[in-house]
Amino acid sequence: MIPRPGFTWKRSEFKTQRMAVLVLLACQWLPSTSYALYKVVGPDGKVSYTDRPETQTPAQVTTLSAPADTSSNSTLQNLPFSLRSLAQKYPVVLYSAKDCSPCDQGRSMLKQRGVPFSERLIANSADSDALQKLTGARNVPVMAIGSQVNQGFDADVWVQYLDAAGYPSTSQLPRNYVFSAAQPLTSVAAAAAGKAASAPRPNPPRPAPPPKSPSGLQF
Repeated sequence: MIPRPGFTWKRSEFKTQRMAVLVLLACQWLPSTSYALYKVVGPDGKVSYTDRPETQTPAQVTTLSAPADTSSNSTLQNLPFSLRSLAQKYPVVLYSAKDCSPCDQGRSMLKQRGVPFSERLIANSADSDALQKLTGARNVPVMAIGSQVNQGFDADVWVQYLDAAGYPSTSQLPRNYVFSAAQPLTSVAAAAAGKAASAPRPNPPRPAPPPKSPSGLQF
């Protein structure tokens, strides 16, 4: 709704409009339960993203960091129950890059508000391709809350989505809480190690038979 010239918002109307936005966001909220964990390049060059490793055909497999593996984060066990439940139901992931001022602003905002989050670094073209597949974006920062994705840093928008998810407006983190260090989105080394481990091993050479005894008996 665009106000007419001379139109003045009443406080009650502003609150109603803001509440409508939050309700709409909440109604659209659907927690994601499946994540793309592997980038697969087939023999024909076709790229696909899947949550299962390719084992049937020769393919180049790149392991992706799970976008929101917060349920296994031991630091969550020390959080208040309500905050821990939110972090498990609507995990927050920050996709960032080095030397990115908006990324720094988004990270600072999440920490100041006391939002438990994981961070994934976009450092190369493989990371950028994976980010586009996972979130639809190629530029950072990107904040994902459950299945909801916010491209670019806008403090007001991020606040609305965090409010809609139910995250408290002030920090409830314990004093000894330590935020997880940022991890690269893709891990080629881990995929290469997994591929080498899954490769069939050659059969060991059969030992040579023992020499025959002078009497013609063989042991």
